[in-house]
Amino acid sequence: MKLIKSLVFFLIIFGISSVSNAERLKIQVGEAGSKKSTVVFSKPIGTSSINMSTLNSTITKNLEFSTYFQIIKNQSVNSSNKDLTTEASEKLYADGIEFLISGSTSKKSNNSDVVQFKVYFLKSFKLAFDKVYSGNVNNIANNFSDDFVKKLTGKKSIFNTKFAVTTDKVGNGWKEVYIMNWDGSALKRKSTHKASSLSPSWSPGGNQIVYSSITIQPKSGMRNANLYVHDLRTSKVTMLSSRPGINSGGSFFPDGKSIAMTLTQGGVPDIFRIGLNGSIIDRLTKGPGRAMNVEANLSPDGKKLAFSSDRSGRPMLYVMDINNKVPKRLTFAGRYNSAPSWSPDGTKLAFAGWAEGHFDIFTINVDGTGLKRITQKKRSNGLWSNNESPSYSPDGRFISFISNRSGKKKLYIAKSDGSSVIPINQGDRYNYYHAKWSPFLR
Repeated sequence: MKLIKSLVFFLIIFGISSVSNAERLKIQVGEAGSKKSTVVFSKPIGTSSINMSTLNSTITKNLEFSTYFQIIKNQSVNSSNKDLTTEASEKLYADGIEFLISGSTSKKSNNSDVVQFKVYFLKSFKLAFDKVYSGNVNNIANNFSDDFVKKLTGKKSIFNTKFAVTTDKVGNGWKEVYIMNWDGSALKRKSTHKASSLSPSWSPGGNQIVYSSITIQPKSGMRNANLYVHDLRTSKVTMLSSRPGINSGGSFFPDGKSIAMTLTQGGVPDIFRIGLNGSIIDRLTKGPGRAMNVEANLSPDGKKLAFSSDRSGRPMLYVMDINNKVPKRLTFAGRYNSAPSWSPDGTKLAFAGWAEGHFDIFTINVDGTGLKRITQKKRSNGLWSNNESPSYSPDGRFISFISNRSGKKKLYIAKSDGSSVIPINQGDRYNYYHAKWSPFLR
């Protein structure tokens, strides 16, 4: 993943008196480099129940995480436009500040609190954008950060994305599916099976998740790995497949109307395409022999299927064209390769590979070239940590993964080259598994 070489700004000023004539500003993302745009916050104006200090701190965290910006702390100016003179703007720019974020709070007619953010490009003292936000502090921070990055880069950001993840938070040995914001906040339980629920995956629009849970099989009364779909709009949970054996590894086709998943037929796991009514549409893999084909993951355009198979003797990754159904072996290194995750542009796969006695995250081009290990971290006891379950962010700039480097299994996020690793949800005592990054939700 290429880094930023430079941040080049293009301003086209049509006046700032109306939204339709708002200033257009864009950062040109080019070749590799390290320059970041500098940003300062003004002193907030107004009084309300919104904690502006917390809000600005959350925005700071977001923008710095984006790697596009450097927040200059302990330097502020009055946020009133009339007080921020051209001379003051020029001085701030001369001091190396490129953007000023000005926030003011007020109350609407219904007595609800709102925040108005104005962003100034200090080189020419022009208004980049002006928008009013409402909601809780976290939502306002994520919405503003999303708008700020999109305005200046022309690209969507991850600040309104979420994770579907399994955790043992409920206790009793159960693992249930939860959804949380990209930064680990607002953790909400979605499955209530009182069982081990595994491998959640998102529908293309982010309105549904599919997952497996070891629950009672309706016909036999025995526990079975059954496949469920949870509609996040209605909270309706549907048992999609409860055939005897394995029903797991759901991956939506781009139209959201069918799913690739693993079923056990004749005692051997193979990958099938099923409709949302549970009916089998097509068998996508068959053997060879007693070979297992599992962990189906469809490419973003739905034309290719990545999966793991032991047909070569050891579990390795394969990629197959959906139409011709001819698998091509992708990985050859290590003892065990699993959990393929496509990059949003469909050119790379991230996966977990067992090498040198532990799992690490690797990336590889879809043609089999460019294999790269992007994680390797020892625990406090000197042993190598296990790093598993990779998932690309919807913008392709980051990869999430699960690691036991701190002792518990926790979620981490890194840039797609493995650098700039940050921990998520380190403050609790629970384990997390199989985290899957959502598509863009806003």
